[in-house]
Amino acid sequence: MLRHSEIPIFSGKPKILLTLLFAVIVQFSFGQNEWAPINAVWYYGLKESPAVSVAEGYLKFEVEKDTLVLGKICKKIKKTLVRSNGSIFDKGYELMYSDSNKVYHLLNNHFYTLYDFNATQGQSWITRIPYEMYGWLLTSDSLRIIKVDSVKTLVIDTDTFKLSYTSTYKLDTTYIDDWFFEKPIIEKIGGMSFMFLFYSLCEADVPYLRCYKDSVIQYISDTNMLCDQLISYINKANSDTNITVNIFPNPSKENINIKIIDYNFNENYSIIIINSKGECVYELKKIRPFENIIINTNNLGNGMYLFHCYNYKKNFYFTKKIIIN
Repeated sequence: MLRHSEIPIFSGKPKILLTLLFAVIVQFSFGQNEWAPINAVWYYGLKESPAVSVAEGYLKFEVEKDTLVLGKICKKIKKTLVRSNGSIFDKGYELMYSDSNKVYHLLNNHFYTLYDFNATQGQSWITRIPYEMYGWLLTSDSLRIIKVDSVKTLVIDTDTFKLSYTSTYKLDTTYIDDWFFEKPIIEKIGGMSFMFLFYSLCEADVPYLRCYKDSVIQYISDTNMLCDQLISYINKANSDTNITVNIFPNPSKENINIKIIDYNFNENYSIIIINSKGECVYELKKIRPFENIIINTNNLGNGMYLFHCYNYKKNFYFTKKIIIN
């Protein structure tokens, strides 16, 4: 990874001090609108291998300090990977800065637009694939067009933020790319699927935003899960006789019926179905015990699938192979 020399905030050089003084004045005036203030933290859950288990670790991004790079006052953002077994890995740093409601990301000694929170439906911006794969030297093929398909709003506490739903294209094409923001981009926070464009390789380490926290914004996607929760693959369905998951018929031709037997009626369960390629083809959340769930299999196609039922709060996981023919 290319390293950049960092100039300390108080280096004693007049030009730098003037630049930083201006930045302090701006941040003081518009502090509540600042993107990623010091100590801001994102937790992205990582589904380590959805095709095999529901084990999850997380990737933590945390703003450590401001630093001057290529004439821009950047956020130095530390990355820490924590696996589901508790192993911790230092993943280095990312350097970004924001200006006029846009966020720029440093890649190969150049700043590229990561987010444009100003963009409305039909508008777009050009960004870059966030890292190089397999040692390829990326040229113009690494550039991508992010187009805003639609815009909605999200209320966090009492504040309203814009949600931008996007699609990704290669330059000079109309083909949707395999690098993408799978979920919306939240104004002032970033991607709900991942911080950067994401490329799913063998469906491993599939990310999603669990939490974002700074001095003003507190976003939590699932109140039943801790931001730094680790989830190991433990199938307790066979050992916990108080909980039963009924799946019938199996094999199935048209419909699959699901019923979760749990006499604690206040619990919520989630289910996902994974195909042989490791792709999540069905997901349903907030299922109540004894609720009759009917899954139409006409759109799934024949083959073998993995069915997962889970409740993070109770540390309950159930996996079963299902066949559609």
